[in-house]
Amino acid sequence: MLYFKKIFTLLFLFSFFLFQGCSIQDEEASFYKEINSETDYNILIEKMSNFDLVLLGESTHGTEEYYEIRRILSQKLIENYNFNFIAVEGDWSLIYELDLYIKGKSEFDSAYDVLKTFDRWPEWMLANEQIRILAEWLREHNLNLDDKVSIYGFDLYNAEESIRIVEKYTDFEYNCLFNFKNDLSLYARYIHFNNQPCNFETENIYYQIKNNLSVIEKLDNHNYFNIKQNAFVVMNAEKHYRGMAVENINSWNVRALHMNSTIGNLINLDKNKKGIIWAHNTHIGDSRATEMFDSNLVNIGYLLRESDISTFSLGFGTYKGEVLAGSSWGSAVQKMVIPEANLNSYEYILNDMGFENVIIFLNDSNLPEIFKDINNNRAIGVVYNPLIEYPGNYVLTDIVNRYDSFIFIRETSALNLFD
Repeated sequence: MLYFKKIFTLLFLFSFFLFQGCSIQDEEASFYKEINSETDYNILIEKMSNFDLVLLGESTHGTEEYYEIRRILSQKLIENYNFNFIAVEGDWSLIYELDLYIKGKSEFDSAYDVLKTFDRWPEWMLANEQIRILAEWLREHNLNLDDKVSIYGFDLYNAEESIRIVEKYTDFEYNCLFNFKNDLSLYARYIHFNNQPCNFETENIYYQIKNNLSVIEKLDNHNYFNIKQNAFVVMNAEKHYRGMAVENINSWNVRALHMNSTIGNLINLDKNKKGIIWAHNTHIGDSRATEMFDSNLVNIGYLLRESDISTFSLGFGTYKGEVLAGSSWGSAVQKMVIPEANLNSYEYILNDMGFENVIIFLNDSNLPEIFKDINNNRAIGVVYNPLIEYPGNYVLTDIVNRYDSFIFIRETSALNLFD
């Protein structure tokens, strides 16, 4: 089967080049734009500017080029098209301190100092050079703005810190979760042995804060929102970890719904908000166009498309390179080799077409038919083993319906951490 798949791919490429009458590199078609400089992103940015939300993906959590490109796109959307917040796949409580810094409200003297406090694994996702550069640019951009650009985290991890924040600024206490305040993942084991869950407490605290501003009267609107969001994190983290121990709760979907609700809350925080989302392809690409749908898994790519918020999603992929990841959960980060893409993948096809760095416009009428076939799309997480990559690190995908556009970088490098 693999042999025939490769023959089909090669035959397609041969016929494609034949009918073009030249190499694909010699004359650009409308379905792609080669990337040689920052100005080559302009056509993509113009397309993105018409949407309320731009979702910027990544096929790994440790690739320098993905972070750099997302930073460039974000800065241009903010500077030229008045996008006013970035939300990243990360902890609400930690990134809120970075938000204070870019608004000139933090006790820290530099973005580097803020990011060095990000010590929860996988710390490299945020404590890296590209995030530092972005944060310093945002701080400079915000200097003369009344309505300052924000940066937030929209994940539900690090609920332990959220518990401490809620208890510090309110009279509420998480007594039921007392034994797990330093490691909420232990709560899943506790529930596994049929102990009483803590959802009544976490839900009660959240809804009391949400429905009664007077419980924290001295806070302004944004600080109140921060406290409320931390309580929201705790409530959904409890359900997420409980879902790991019981069969009737899908912990992935709990997390996806939390992400989606948080993004909706950010849109509604102030009027006329336009946002940029940084997250893995598995979150920002529409799950209905992947094998995830067969497992009843949702994500923000699907949920936001179904809402009244207009969205543009950009996927990323590579043929080969290096990446930062851990060999197991919580293990030391290391630089790993990404092997050449499996021949049953879009990354393999793009490499065979002769592309180096390119934007593929998936809605273009001239898009070759081969992109309309179901194929594999690489997906590397924070835990990775290159020796057993296929099929575990690939997602069966209808790429045309998963993303609006796709950036392919033939050979990528590992994310640069601080010196």
